[in-house]
Amino acid sequence: MGEHQLLFNEKAKKRVMYHLFVALILFFIFVWPVAKLFNRIEPFVLGVPLYVFMEWILGPFLVFLNILAYLLWFERADKTETEGSKKEA
Repeated sequence: MGEHQLLFNEKAKKRVMYHLFVALILFFIFVWPVAKLFNRIEPFVLGVPLYVFMEWILGPFLVFLNILAYLLWFERADKTETEGSKKEA
């Protein structure tokens, strides 16, 4: 199983769809109807208004975690594939 074939198995497709779904949810948090819920000055989080905290701190952090989980999963899948091919040889 080559590097590119890993993208086409069913487990990988489900994982990619999961991470795309999480990315879409994170995107829609910052779009007008949902963002309007957090666009207030009064509740301060870490010394900044809630919307600034959501937009500048929490949002990029969650996107980073999603990308990190996606990349680590592919690295782990690649390692198990390499170990499996070594056992066969």
